[in-house]
Amino acid sequence: MTTSRRPAFTLVEVVVAAAILGILLTGMASAVMLALRAVPDGKRGASATLVAGRAVEMLAADLFYATAVSTATATELVISVPDRNGDGMPETVRYRWSGTQGDPLTRQFNGGTAAAVATNVQEFGLTYQKRKVQLPTSNGEGPEVLLASYDTANQLGHAVIDNNNLRAEYFAPTLPAEATSWRVSRIQFRGQTSGFLDGTLKVQLRPTIGGLPGAGVLEEVSIPESALSFTCQWKDVGFSNVSGLTPGTGVWLVFQGATSNNACEVCVETSATSPPNLSYRLSTNGGSSWSTLSGHQLRFYAYGKITSPSPVTYQYLLSQVSCTLRTGSDATCRLQTSIRVVNEPQVSGP
Repeated sequence: MTTSRRPAFTLVEVVVAAAILGILLTGMASAVMLALRAVPDGKRGASATLVAGRAVEMLAADLFYATAVSTATATELVISVPDRNGDGMPETVRYRWSGTQGDPLTRQFNGGTAAAVATNVQEFGLTYQKRKVQLPTSNGEGPEVLLASYDTANQLGHAVIDNNNLRAEYFAPTLPAEATSWRVSRIQFRGQTSGFLDGTLKVQLRPTIGGLPGAGVLEEVSIPESALSFTCQWKDVGFSNVSGLTPGTGVWLVFQGATSNNACEVCVETSATSPPNLSYRLSTNGGSSWSTLSGHQLRFYAYGKITSPSPVTYQYLLSQVSCTLRTGSDATCRLQTSIRVVNEPQVSGP
């Protein structure tokens, strides 16, 4: 019985096979290394640009429909966007980068956990383009101010007031150039009782007609003589209905008694130098005619309020945001883009 023997490899064959296998393994290892290097790692070239592009696309999707902006700096943006979860309330989205190279750009939704939308960030910056809009102007009334006065006491005299004997003082305030109207709020005059305390003083504001007190009365305040002092003292009289007066025009302050009984005595300066915006008149026939006494002026203070346009104000609307983002070490992979903000929310300015 014969037995067959399986042929074996010779030593030469084994050595040759091992050499060939070594060459194959070295080639395979090189191929694997090349393949690994070809896998995107988000740090170089097109891969880094792609990572940055996805992050900017997400930012643009949120920012495009932003309805409010609460924080807007170079490295942080907090905005409100319309309801996305069905609760009827706007959502809050926050983008932030620490400013430290290598740290991620994060996105936080409604105060939840901040998630990285781009890693290994080397550059991130936001700049804001704002639209300046002038707000409508309106007229506003300022605080009470002194409109006109005369209070020099060189040589004083007293003028008795009743229903026939009237005294009047014209005044026209000097107003700011931008004033649109003015009004009288109160008058102070110096007066005292005259004889029995049975009279009534009528303190009137009248328009000017032909340079003289008109017959019509803009507003009248009655003061019983008993409310005055026995010596010449300052008396304050309030007015509320004389408003909307045109700049450049004046009114007459008129003192008249209600009856023929003496209503009071008013203090008059008899050696005055009349300022250009003041004028003194007297009547002895109930206001039917008026005459002038040279050097005479009533001692008085007129207070009021001036209406002027409110200061011009502006609001600033966010119309566009420019974004710069670079991830990874390749300085040529910087992504720059502009994002339109369709709702133009209001932001601080300028």
